Amino acid sequence: MTQNSATAKPAAPCFIAFEGDHCIACGDLRLVARAAKQALDRRAQSAILVFDPNGGPVDLDFRGSVEDVLARLADMPDPPLAASEPVGAMPRGPGRP
Repeated sequence: MTQNSATAKPAAPCFIAFEGDHCIACGDLRLVARAAKQALDRRAQSAILVFDPNGGPVDLDFRGSVEDVLARLADMPDPPLAASEPVGAMPRGPGRP
C-alpha cells in the first residue's frame, strides 16, 4: 500500500553547515551543530557558517565540548518557517507573470 502526499509526514527542517565553500552537513540542527563543532575541533581557524531552513544564518556557541554545544541548542528559538505565499499576495490572473 502506498502513502499519498496528502497524508505524508512533513519533512523535518533542514539546516546546513559550510566549511569555507564545502557543505559539511545537512539535516536537523543537532546533526549539523555536531559536524560543525567537530570540523572546528580539527581545524580551529576554519570558517564555519550554519544556515536555517529559510537560508538565514544561525549563531551557534561552539565553546566547550560537542556535548556543551548540543546542550545549548535547547535554549535557541526555533526558526520561523517560510510562508508558502507572501503575505498580501494578490491572486494571479491569466497570462505571463
